[in-house]
Amino acid sequence: VVGFRHILDDQACSLLKSDQVLRNLHKISQRQKIFECQFDGTDTKAIEQLNVILTNTTAISLDNLTLIINHSAFADPNSHDYTVWKENIKSLAKHKNLYIKASGWEMVDRNYQPADIQQVIDDLLVFFDEDKLMLASNFPLCLFSSQYQALWQTYLDLQLPALLKEKLIYHNAKRLYSL
Repeated sequence: VVGFRHILDDQACSLLKSDQVLRNLHKISQRQKIFECQFDGTDTKAIEQLNVILTNTTAISLDNLTLIINHSAFADPNSHDYTVWKENIKSLAKHKNLYIKASGWEMVDRNYQPADIQQVIDDLLVFFDEDKLMLASNFPLCLFSSQYQALWQTYLDLQLPALLKEKLIYHNAKRLYSL
């Protein structure tokens, strides 16, 4: 076991304020495990609460916590809220222990296009160091939109330097998950 995952979704802000959740995050941090969470990046109150937690303004230390936000926090470059998502994600980029796993495109739009993925990755790279991003599948849910192999081919076809693609597709996950 390298970590734990919680689908926070609509309860993100209230859960991130919960004393029990903070104690659990502290235990995860003490054990130097990963905490993966899923919630909407346009949920500004949840982002603000996560910033509070990660800047250690609580009484509980989370110095050894590695936090990964799943599904790019549901980035949708075709949404009128995309500017809100970008501002919120930008505010999280300052945290040395926060990473983004880019996947779950089909959860935002079953008919997403490779250009949508390219846009999100390009925007994430503006805010985050390339060592803090990963590309992943959301198997088996990715099958709602395309074949598994087609998703990875889309990643291989992204307009990114080859060495950067290797980091995003393989090396960063290998390092973070101690594979």
